[in-house]
Amino acid sequence: MGLLSLGTPMDWDEVRPYADHVRAHGIAQFLSIWHRIKARRKDHLLWGDEVEYVVVQLDPATKQARLVLDAYRSLDALTRIEEEALAAGTVPDSSWKPEYGRYMLEGTPGGPYGATIEDMLTVEDNMRKRRALGNSFLGENQYIFTLTNFPRLGAVDEFLVPHVDPTPLHGASMSLFVPDEAITKHARFPTLTANIRRRRGSKVAINLPIFKDTHTPSPFREAIPPTLAAALTAQGKPVTFQACSVEEARRLYDQLAVVAPLMLALTAAAPVYRGFLADVDCRWNVIAGSVDDRTPTERGLAPNAAANANGTSHGKSHRISKSRYDSVSRYLSPGPNYSGGCCNGNAGTDADADAPSAGSGYYKDEYNDLDVAFDQDIYNILIDGGVDDLLAKHYAHLFIRDPLVLYRELIDQNDETSSDHFENIQSTNWQTMRFKPPPPSAPNMGWRVEFRSMEIQLTDYENAAFSIFVVLLTRTILAYNLNFYIPLSLVDENMARAQKRDAVLEQKFWFRREIIDPQAKARSCESPTPDTMKASGSRSHLARTVDANGASESSSEFGGSSRSSNSGSDHGHAASAHEPSKGQTAAVDGEAELMSIDTIMNGKGTPEFPGLLPLIHRYLDETDMSDVTRIKLKRYVTLISQKASGERMTAAAWIRSFVTQHPGYAHDSVVTDEITYDLCKAAQNLFADDLVRRFHEGAQLYDLRRPAAGAATSGGSGQGKGKGKEGVPSSVTQGAEQLR
Repeated sequence: MGLLSLGTPMDWDEVRPYADHVRAHGIAQFLSIWHRIKARRKDHLLWGDEVEYVVVQLDPATKQARLVLDAYRSLDALTRIEEEALAAGTVPDSSWKPEYGRYMLEGTPGGPYGATIEDMLTVEDNMRKRRALGNSFLGENQYIFTLTNFPRLGAVDEFLVPHVDPTPLHGASMSLFVPDEAITKHARFPTLTANIRRRRGSKVAINLPIFKDTHTPSPFREAIPPTLAAALTAQGKPVTFQACSVEEARRLYDQLAVVAPLMLALTAAAPVYRGFLADVDCRWNVIAGSVDDRTPTERGLAPNAAANANGTSHGKSHRISKSRYDSVSRYLSPGPNYSGGCCNGNAGTDADADAPSAGSGYYKDEYNDLDVAFDQDIYNILIDGGVDDLLAKHYAHLFIRDPLVLYRELIDQNDETSSDHFENIQSTNWQTMRFKPPPPSAPNMGWRVEFRSMEIQLTDYENAAFSIFVVLLTRTILAYNLNFYIPLSLVDENMARAQKRDAVLEQKFWFRREIIDPQAKARSCESPTPDTMKASGSRSHLARTVDANGASESSSEFGGSSRSSNSGSDHGHAASAHEPSKGQTAAVDGEAELMSIDTIMNGKGTPEFPGLLPLIHRYLDETDMSDVTRIKLKRYVTLISQKASGERMTAAAWIRSFVTQHPGYAHDSVVTDEITYDLCKAAQNLFADDLVRRFHEGAQLYDLRRPAAGAATSGGSGQGKGKGKEGVPSSVTQGAEQLR
């Protein structure tokens, strides 16, 4: 969602003269935070998730599904419940905020998770409560869904209620397909939309390849142009967690950056755009193209002389290889030992800053092998301010961007008490990972890391499972000193592979051959070791201490706010398969190899590469908890294992299979009104186990990779043309009942 401030927004021509001012004061604000808390240590794990909902009206009489434009009105009632709970001195179950679309709601837990390992078992229940509460304030036949992309958003016919025509010749978006009335009226959102276009000098250009079925017209228009609104309302599943120190936050940022493309593939959930089946499964490149405000010069399409005339705010002209929304471009490394370590002596004792940071021996400069632009002046200011080289280059790279939204009342700020200018740039760099210093307004908050690549899932159970997996993986990385480093050029290749259709089954991904260093200690000093991670809630386990004043503060901070070779968008470039990058050379030298996601997650069965999930199982086995808790957590881990092996379909595979097997599908790549309605009805009644790939009486229930003899193909004629309960094709409802 990003920073939501109040004030009078400025258009791009007004913002442009102040861009250097925002950058300079943003860096000053970061340095103020840095000097105040760089040595902070022993912060407890706190974490939170964010769920973005779309509100859909299902009309049983017309079999139509429509996005509800007045969904935002329910926010008044939802926030009132939150405010009443806080006024009474209690922590609310949930917190609600506006999102980009007027048909969207964003819900986070009312306070951060943490405390004990049992807290992980409250995540799914909290998500169910959020869904029930959100539904309770909607109108008749209106429901909230966790759809990454509503299938007919931007379609040529009606998809909104009430219907509004787009205005391609004026307005914030000037979209051919979606009206500005679909954008939430908070000043940030329409201003962001307009200023992206104005800075770029043209409308954004996003094209996706069509999924060519047996009756798809050929030649087709060859590409589906998604809308800006469709891109900016595509739902992700961010997870934010607090680290014990700045070194631990940087360490986890790096390690999870390698895992981010894998989790994008495992959570793939967006195969339909503007009523057409696309030949990709994920939202990532669509959003990357939609917020790509780079000028032609920055994209390498025009000479430098045109830079300032076409929107660049300052005299420096950078060739920028990626959109603001993309994979990370720089590793941070754990860095110098500013804090002295999280378990170096008792609280209050002197820290040993001379000891190397845990995990620092794994980083090599060769892993930062991307050609990345950065602002030399900002880099020098950060170095002079006592920031180390890698972190200085990280922010000097992020701050080559201009601010996109600026409020007239917030131009001048106190750099010691505000971080709004810093967040203005930081929060509009939407990368797979985000390294998050605490704001001055939150003195009890530590360094945080946000994991941003996952797509929202159709069921609360799956959303809980993936959220819990990310947190368990961080604990396992620290407990066993795992090392995932590979060159970032290979991570970028993995991002391109992750978005392809059926990537979990069809693609292989670069990953480190040996993730356990035989020379390293079994566990790091900073680690939450199983011996000390008690269910009673000691620091090294998931302990949290939230005072009454900190609950609402933590609520918002911990609830979250690529490039495909198949994409026609012009942001970024995949590494050539014929001209190896430095990263590919390193892989040839033996540190990385291509593996299936099944192998990466479930392992090779060797000591050098046991797999991520077996290590998490080991971690759970060695951590003090009740057997009931362990069994429940392992059920979530097992779901991830089955997704990786292909036993469970991704949400994208399920949606694609539902469409292609629907009796109304004409095998022409078109997702009709009727199909969309039935898809939403099926999603309402969906259980996580309904995504298990199984045969039912010799017929194909869903799109299986290896059909049995006599089974229908993935584009088959569709069994069960009769209608089952609530208008859903009976072939789906009957199969789902047998799988539950």
